[in-house]
Amino acid sequence: MLLSALIITITCMSQNVSSAGEKVKKNQIASEYDRNSLTYLLIDFGDNSINDLLKESFQGIKVNDKFDDNNIDKRFIKPPVSREEILKSQFLTPSVHTLVTDKIGKALVEGKYSNDVIAKWFSRKPDGAFGVELLQERGLYNSTDADVKAASSSKLGMTKLMDSGEKLLNKSYLIVFDVSDLITKEEYYNRLDKNSKTPVKRDRNGFQTNINAYIFKIDFNDSINAVFWQQLWTDKTDPGLNARREAFNGFSFPVKYITRLTTSTESSQYNSGESAAPKVQKTNKELMTDLLATGMNNSILLLERNIEDFRVKTTLFATRPLRAKIGFKENLKIDQRYFVYEMRQGGNGNIQAHRQGVIRATNNITDNRKIATGQTVPSVFYQVAGKRLDAGMLLQERNDLGIALGVSYSAGGIGGFTGKLDINMSSFFKKKAPSMLKLFLEGGYETKKIQLTINSVTEDYNDFLRFGLGLGKEFCLLRNFRIQPYASIGLEQLPNKTNTKKSLSSLYEHAGIMAGINILHNLQLVGSYNYYLMKGKISDEEKVDYTIDGMSKWGDAFGRGGTAVDLGLRIEF
Repeated sequence: MLLSALIITITCMSQNVSSAGEKVKKNQIASEYDRNSLTYLLIDFGDNSINDLLKESFQGIKVNDKFDDNNIDKRFIKPPVSREEILKSQFLTPSVHTLVTDKIGKALVEGKYSNDVIAKWFSRKPDGAFGVELLQERGLYNSTDADVKAASSSKLGMTKLMDSGEKLLNKSYLIVFDVSDLITKEEYYNRLDKNSKTPVKRDRNGFQTNINAYIFKIDFNDSINAVFWQQLWTDKTDPGLNARREAFNGFSFPVKYITRLTTSTESSQYNSGESAAPKVQKTNKELMTDLLATGMNNSILLLERNIEDFRVKTTLFATRPLRAKIGFKENLKIDQRYFVYEMRQGGNGNIQAHRQGVIRATNNITDNRKIATGQTVPSVFYQVAGKRLDAGMLLQERNDLGIALGVSYSAGGIGGFTGKLDINMSSFFKKKAPSMLKLFLEGGYETKKIQLTINSVTEDYNDFLRFGLGLGKEFCLLRNFRIQPYASIGLEQLPNKTNTKKSLSSLYEHAGIMAGINILHNLQLVGSYNYYLMKGKISDEEKVDYTIDGMSKWGDAFGRGGTAVDLGLRIEF
């Protein structure tokens, strides 16, 4: 999942880099945030062997708490395009209109999907009469403590907040999913067997697929708003209810195309009897639901990274500690990243945003999933980069992948180049998990040519290679300085130049502490102090143990281990 998210995010970033760069240059940072509403729809091609299961699972997918749920009774769309047309459009810029997106948008309008969303917003009854119950409820739920305090000083009071729900109409998004090449793991293995001389191991069951997500937005602009209230709105007391009901049924609410997101995803488990198999096997429906949920979550991740409307914005409520009045309602998670901006007036009189720092959420996240009262308890953050921050500055959600890649050069008991991939595990746990808990993969390479005489045979060996897996806990200090103590276990190898079966290897233990200082908010100069314990046996690929010059321990035989220091760079994605 992380790998697919990384791939599709980098792709999407490259496709949006021009517009993003232009925006940064102009210092255009939106400061207003209102909840978006989502409607999930599926193009029903019916071209796979498990289509009924797909449709059943799709209907059970829930919209994230961060968004208002605008799902309607009609969840499926008859294909307005062919598979061939979709394939041809995959290499075009996602945000640009194509024949495919125009046809899907037309289907949303002509099929009255956009009408159904508006009908839901206005609590439309079977007789065609409208109400404002849901609109007012969402207006209240969308309100912040600042809104409540402003309303309390107004003569209209809470009515003002209820009426504010109307502005949410223009944040109604329809996400049209196209699930293509949906196959079982068994079908996947069959494909592999066709191109393999030996049968593949069939050790997993589940599904895999490609997903296109087409994002549209209902265009409830001023003119549409005027038409709705003047010509379509009706209630049960209206003598012209029947005529207005028919007028609404005949009207078509327009939609705007936003972008396309593409990802590949899989949901599988080891078969019963395999050592890594779960104690209780998931059902096919559970696996299909997981598959769709993963694909949809990846789509939302990309929307939050690339579409302004999907980024949460708020103000910094207080410092020492850093606090802001957002929480579970905004789907805030441990270590979620926010940029902090100071709004300054330029020489031309325009207000410009200047980034002052970068902060992340601690595990102290408030459950604010209720109507604001003016007394919301703020969530707590910590700073990872930037300058001094002051209350009132603007916070904007800037999600990252929680992945860091480091490259360094080592000297001492272990030398050569070292690479390290950190994965932030904290966001996968519940809210009381520690922040910045890192799972990491490490690898190293040191050039070395060695001749060894074993059993009267002299062999050439080249280069030490090592691979490790470990855990670390990062601490961010003094805004731009961080440390990370860590420990790992690994395997070091000494390849045989001519006979791989005689390549030697041994397990090792490794502990150390990394210190880093920011060059940019996501780029650090890092140095580490390490200790390698290499007292494992020397073995070849066939698990035969060796003694070299009377020494059976790896570190003793090759002079490996002990202290080492390294210096390098680390970049966060």
